[in-house]
Amino acid sequence: MNKWFLIIALSLPLANFNHGSAEARIKVRIGCNVVVEEGTEVKDAVAVGGSVFVNGKVRDSAVAVGGSVILGHNAVIGIDVVSIGVAVKQAQGSKIHG
Repeated sequence: MNKWFLIIALSLPLANFNHGSAEARIKVRIGCNVVVEEGTEVKDAVAVGGSVFVNGKVRDSAVAVGGSVILGHNAVIGIDVVSIGVAVKQAQGSKIHG
């Protein structure tokens, strides 16, 4: 239980944080899903208490705590895909380079 509290507590300050331009932002959501649409690129995609849906490009990592990471046919992940508590679902054609 303490580990989950620590993860959530450390993620709270990032909830509305955008890094750099719209093309290089970090998407963090607490209590809802993160969606990276086709044709969109973000640095990281993180959902705490929700899932991450990717059909665009995530340069670094896609992470869901208490949800799934679902990669569509056009998803491209630069480093890691992590789901704590549920599952990672990878469609044919998606790419993970990490």
